[in-house]
Amino acid sequence: MAFVHRRLMAAVLVGVALAATGCDVRATAGDTQVVTVGYQSKTINTATAGTLLRARGYFEQRLA
Repeated sequence: MAFVHRRLMAAVLVGVALAATGCDVRATAGDTQVVTVGYQSKTINTATAGTLLRARGYFEQRLA
């Protein structure tokens, strides 16, 4: 029973830690917002995919 309690507590703590990492007070500090977008594919490496998406204007289309 103690093992189940420890696993549950560990899962809750991990969830709280992950939720807390999404909080950032700098987002309200100014007018400019920085958005970091990531992409991962099994067939094309990340650097090439990011360059391709930026060149085609997909980021701007989705953020507009």
